[in-house]
Amino acid sequence: MKLGKRIMKSNAMQWVVVYLFVTYIRFVYWTTRWEIINPDIRDRFTLGEEPMIMTCWHGRIGMMAKSYKDPKQMHVLISIHRDGEMIARFIEVMGYPTVRGSTSKGGTEALRTMVKLLKNKQSVFFTPDGPRGPRMRAAPGIVTLARLTGAPMVPATFATEKRKVSKSWDRFVLPLPFGRGVFAYGNPIYVPRDADETAMERYRLQIETELTELVQHTDTLVGQTKIEPDPLPNSAETA
Repeated sequence: MKLGKRIMKSNAMQWVVVYLFVTYIRFVYWTTRWEIINPDIRDRFTLGEEPMIMTCWHGRIGMMAKSYKDPKQMHVLISIHRDGEMIARFIEVMGYPTVRGSTSKGGTEALRTMVKLLKNKQSVFFTPDGPRGPRMRAAPGIVTLARLTGAPMVPATFATEKRKVSKSWDRFVLPLPFGRGVFAYGNPIYVPRDADETAMERYRLQIETELTELVQHTDTLVGQTKIEPDPLPNSAETA
């Protein structure tokens, strides 16, 4: 095993990395000139009037931890895969309670927990392409949650004019300090309780499309190149 991997298996070292990253995210937040797009949508759901399912792509989760006014009111769904452990620690240090599970492991119990939270007027945060992709393609779990609870899906993202983009599957965006940044929120999407399979797929495509358009719009606003979704299998995108 390589030395770096052995070090990162150390519980103490993982906490060191988490606290360093938390400090870095806070530093970037305070040294960036932020613009907020659709703050009325953010405030409507962060002031306790109505719970929501805030959603962003997995690659944008880092700085989005600074986007919510009262972290204790927002529960974040985190994968129980090994890769999710450090993300869960980061989210918890930032002040957010977590729900552990994903569409592939622990999903049923996590879904029940989130249904209870939303019915108790607690919002949840969901990355519909996590934990392992395909990038910027929404799994159906978020639409199921919206249908069961009546809570809206609210697209959200950030973009900064200075950044590093990793080569990971999600093209994780690491914001850099001393520049311009944007937090953006899209219109809430409600799923009727009587939605059938055809309607559910339509809403899944809607949240996928609107979230990607929001991400690419904010990237354009700060002068960054767009990050594209993974190609759909057996489609013209792969041609």
